[in-house]
Amino acid sequence: MTNKVKRTKKYQLHGSYFKCNRMLNLPDTILEIAEYEKANGELPFAYSGSNWMYDAFCERQKYRGVYRSQFLTPDDTAYRMIQLAKTYFQDRYVLTPCCGTGQISKELHKAGYAVNPFCRCLIVSIMRYSIEIQQITKTISRNLLILTHKKC
Repeated sequence: MTNKVKRTKKYQLHGSYFKCNRMLNLPDTILEIAEYEKANGELPFAYSGSNWMYDAFCERQKYRGVYRSQFLTPDDTAYRMIQLAKTYFQDRYVLTPCCGTGQISKELHKAGYAVNPFCRCLIVSIMRYSIEIQQITKTISRNLLILTHKKC
C-alpha cells in the first residue's frame, strides 16, 4: 500500500474529493481507496450511499477521463438485466458478461448464479477454434472450387 495519510477533514466524494486528493496525498485509485478503507476502517471521503466503489469510479472518470471505452453499469440496470436473465434463461452458470467493475457479476451472484470469469485461457481457446473453422472453411471452399471447375 502506498503511504496515504489519514485525514480528519473529509471531502465529499461527489464534487470535491477527486479535485483535491492528489494535492493532499489522499488515495487516488479504487485499489488505493479500498486499501485505505481496510487499514483505517473508513473511507477517505464523506459518503452516505450504498455502493461507494461504483460511485467512486463514476466520479473519478469525471476528473481523470475515460480510458479504453470504460462504461459503468448502474445498480438498477444490472438488477434489471438479472431479472430478465431469470425470466429467459434456465441455466444458472454464466461467464462474466463484461470486463468492468463487477456490477453485473455482483447481481448475478446475489441471484444465485455461479459466475465464472471470462479468462484469457477461454479467449485463447475461442481464438484457436476460430482459426480451425477458418482453415476448414478455406479447405471446403477450395474443394468446391475444384469440383465446380471440373464440372465446366
